[in-house]
Amino acid sequence: MTLARKVPDAAVVALLTQPGDDGVRLLGLPPVDLAGLLVREKAKGEPGEIVAAPQPEGPLERVLAVGAGDGGPAALRKAGAAVARRAKGALTLAVDLREAGLDGDGLRALLDGVLLASYGYTRKQKPE
Repeated sequence: MTLARKVPDAAVVALLTQPGDDGVRLLGLPPVDLAGLLVREKAKGEPGEIVAAPQPEGPLERVLAVGAGDGGPAALRKAGAAVARRAKGALTLAVDLREAGLDGDGLRALLDGVLLASYGYTRKQKPE
């Protein structure tokens, strides 16, 4: 599997985080500095935890630091679901996985969470 060398332009960019020895560990290179925000928000990297950094100008609306916990399938599904719910309504979403070290099963679990949380339906009105 080959990932893109550069994160594409998107309205929302998400990166995974995990618990680290000295606080949360960011798995990737965010387009904006998140270090101070992660400390201030006391991010832990727990599955599904989100710290958002809104961007006031330009096409990038916000950057999301998304907790992936231990990186197991259940944690990654929860992280994927959190990304989908928080990015709902955004025109585009890019998830930077270049430094996440996910194998096929991990990627599948993350995408399962994204897809399941993105699902919706509308009930048709009965014709009158």
